[in-house]
Amino acid sequence: ASGLHGEIKDDSDVVFGDGSIELKSMIKFVGNYPDSTIKFLLRKNLDGRPLPTGYEEIYLNWESRGLSRGRLKKYLFKLMEWEDFPDMPVLDVVRIIRERHFDLKEKMKKINHCQMADNCAGIGNFLKAELILGKPKKKHFFVN
Repeated sequence: ASGLHGEIKDDSDVVFGDGSIELKSMIKFVGNYPDSTIKFLLRKNLDGRPLPTGYEEIYLNWESRGLSRGRLKKYLFKLMEWEDFPDMPVLDVVRIIRERHFDLKEKMKKINHCQMADNCAGIGNFLKAELILGKPKKKHFFVN
């Protein structure tokens, strides 16, 4: 498939692919397009107005390819450690999602650097699991 950004290597990409949407594609979608994530979940613009004509057709296509509102919401809430959608302006919610994604990317850079340095045995895998499964109940302390 090809799109605005040239050749699309991942057919499962939510926005530019045309194949089945996989978990990794959904995760990438939330990180790269938090505004579209929220619009897809709420089915309205970020300012509360109805979506422009054509959006519903796009969303139905995504759903037919495997993107579920329930699964997306569950992942987003787990990622953000939310019990319910925050009671704040939607644009603030999008900003918070972007900040969280940035923080996680920075953690992953540290994990990868740590693993390449080979002096942090186990920490990288622990932090990767934390990113995927959530923070552990028990506190762990590491020395840099």
